[in-house]
Amino acid sequence: MEEFDLSGTGLTGLPEAIGRLRELRVLNISGNEFTALPEQLGDLPRLETLRAAGLSCALPDAVARLSTLRELDLSNLQPGE
Repeated sequence: MEEFDLSGTGLTGLPEAIGRLRELRVLNISGNEFTALPEQLGDLPRLETLRAAGLSCALPDAVARLSTLRELDLSNLQPGE
């Protein structure tokens, strides 16, 4: 799987297994109700686009390991609310 669009689905969490999607290039998790995001987001070696607009939780530090990331959308990010 290269693209995974979970935007606006009302999810409150992502499974740690997200890190097993080694071929993932685009992940859209915008507009959900996450309370936290797993550190395994940093285990996506081919991720080029991460859309996380409108979330109310912080991104894990592991996102810094995404060396192929070219687009990061954090618009309307409201961590801690």
